[in-house]
Amino acid sequence: MKNKIKPTLLSLLSISIVGLLIYYWSLPEQNEFSKYRPNVEVEEEGKDVTISNKGEKTRKPANREKQIVRPKLVGQSPFLKRQERNIQKNPKFVSELIINSEQSFNNGDYDFSLVENLFAIREKDYNGTDEIVERKLNYVIVKSDSIPNLSTPVVQNLKNGSFAIFTGVLKVKLFDYAELVNINISAAYVITDEYKYLDRVFFKFDDYQETISSYEELKVNGLVELVEIELLEYVRTNR
Repeated sequence: MKNKIKPTLLSLLSISIVGLLIYYWSLPEQNEFSKYRPNVEVEEEGKDVTISNKGEKTRKPANREKQIVRPKLVGQSPFLKRQERNIQKNPKFVSELIINSEQSFNNGDYDFSLVENLFAIREKDYNGTDEIVERKLNYVIVKSDSIPNLSTPVVQNLKNGSFAIFTGVLKVKLFDYAELVNINISAAYVITDEYKYLDRVFFKFDDYQETISSYEELKVNGLVELVEIELLEYVRTNR
């Protein structure tokens, strides 16, 4: 009897051990070595849930669109822009403009005439009470019956009616920069910029009429390939 019990007990123990082993190995990758692996997160397809190697589920935060914060542009207020446009379209203002057709010139594809009662002043230098017609770059264009201090002339584009600031600078391109020493101009000037590798030089004059007369001289000078009057007319605006 005792001999029959022993094989039966051994069989039961064997079956129990085999069952435990089968259960142990059937667990989804849960073994002693899993704790030494990094905590890798696996994303379930089609769900915003991630599963770690330990079987822990975490829900991802909702996907929110990134908000791009752009700095506010510092410049002229829309109110001032509208106000100045209204001034320029005002029939009374237009009728009061003194356009000197005898002080006209052609620059590129456009013709310009001197406006005798408009003047441009650097905004940092302006502290007067004259009516501000327009702002261009760092200048204000004012309407005045007398010539303000530190001002420069203003001309009008005869094709589109826009105003341009006359800086008194001639931008000259030479055929050969070495010929600069042979350029003779009757009016007094200073050279403000030189670009030898481009054969370019900028001449600055203090007087409107002297700038125009020098412009006409250089246009027919055989050493000059191109000459332009510098005008501050177009300004890039934010839309």
